[in-house]
Formats: sequence, C-alpha cells, structure tokens
Amino acid sequence: MFKANSGKTRTCSVVLFKNASAPPNYPRLFAEALSCTKYLGKNFWQSWPEGVGALGRGDKIIATVPNSKVACSLWASEHALIFKTNALAIGLTAAMGTTFETKTNTLNGTILAQNTARTAAKGATVTADTALQDLKEYAAVCLAAIKAKAESSADPNAVYTAAGVPPPALPSPAGPPTDAYDVAAHLRNDGTILVTWKGTVQNSQFFTVWRRLSTQQWTQIGSTAKKKFIDGTLTAGTTSATYMIRSQRGDQVSQGSEPVIIVFGTQSMSQAA
Repeated sequence: MFKANSGKTRTCSVVLFKNASAPPNYPRLFAEALSCTKYLGKNFWQSWPEGVGALGRGDKIIATVPNSKVACSLWASEHALIFKTNALAIGLTAAMGTTFETKTNTLNGTILAQNTARTAAKGATVTADTALQDLKEYAAVCLAAIKAKAESSADPNAVYTAAGVPPPALPSPAGPPTDAYDVAAHLRNDGTILVTWKGTVQNSQFFTVWRRLSTQQWTQIGSTAKKKFIDGTLTAGTTSATYMIRSQRGDQVSQGSEPVIIVFGTQSMSQAA
C-alpha cells in the first residue's frame, strides 16, 4: 500500500526482487502487468518509502501499458509468451505468467467480438433499409389497388374505411387564372407575326390569343398552353394589329394582358392603352 503525492491511497500488486549488482537493501520493482499502470509514474517513485533507497530514472524498468484496447492488446500479445516462458527469471511466478496470458487472450477475444458485432450491425442496417424500401414499394402497389377499387365503387368511403386508410384529400381550388405579362409581337421574315408572353400553366391554365385590326372589335384567333403564338392570317394591306392574351382555367377567364400593337410599314411596335 503506497500513498501518492495527491494524498490518495492506491493499492498496487507488485513483485519485489533484488538486482544482483545492487546492495541487498536496494530492491527494484516490477509491476504485475496491467494491475497498476495508472499509478506507476513519477509520483509513485517519489512516494517510495524512506530507507528503502532512492531509485533513479535509470532504474525504472516498469513497462508502459497502452491505454487503448487495440494498442494494449498488441503490447500484451507481444509480452504474453515472454512473461510465461521467462516468469521465474524476471521475477514472476509461473501462475502469474499463465494468468497474464489468459487475460491477454480474454482482451483479444472481446476485441474480436466487438469488431464482429460492429460488422454485423452494419450489415443488419443495410438489410433493414432494403426491407424498408421493398415494403414501401409494395405498400404503394396495394394502396393503388385500394384506390382503384374505391373509385369504381358506389361508396368509395366504405372501401377506404374497410382498408383502414384515409381517402385522398380533395384538391383545393386553384383560384382564378393569372394574367399573362411581358407580351411582345414581332414581324417575321415570312410576314407572320410571332406573339410571345410570360405566365403560368399550372393547374391546367392555358391562354387565348386575341387580335384587333384598326378599329374592329377584339377577336379570338387561337388558344394554346404554350407561351407563344404565330399569327399567319393577316391579309395584305393591313396597317396595324393589336394583340392581347387572356388566361383561362376551366370556365374562369382573366381580364387580359396589356395589349401590344405592331404597325406595318415602319415595323415599329408600341404599347396601346
């Protein structure tokens, strides 16, 4: 039993033996492997009882045992056979050499089991993820079949209730169509007019193209889900054409975009109020 500089009492299993070249009252210390590595530092040597003899740095033969499992396993594996074979020559008993070997094998076995378990856990995670994806895909197939049955049934809710799944939510109203903007008209080399604009086609919105010649009334000349339209119906002698785009969704129609006018002869284009 020795008391370190911290004042706390530590218990260490040690083997005392004498160096042949040292005085009889000058014992040297060899720690039983793995038993008190934590406390065998300079504090331990400084707290050695008075009268036994001061041990200098060169007299320390205590092996430093690594703290990590892997490093300690390698160190112990390197020393196990040495401790067992040379037990008596190095101050150990035969039983201590055998015990050290047994504890070394135990540590190595637990490290192997830990690594095996870690590998198995990774494999199990991959297997579980695969099973999850497989189940989700087949569940989608089943739900599609239930939906088809419900849609063909006189009472769809009864089918969903029997299946224990909620019916599909009704789509929310899309709202009124939004007007097109940035409308432009360009005279092409072949004499046709390319009308372009910006806007959305979400929720089944589409566009109708309107034209007014001179002082005539607005006339719808086409409809499209695209954002461009080619007008090839102008007749010779037309002096100007004004275009407007209206957005439509179902029966709802927007008021219309800002009109754009193209004047022939000067090939100029301006916005009309």
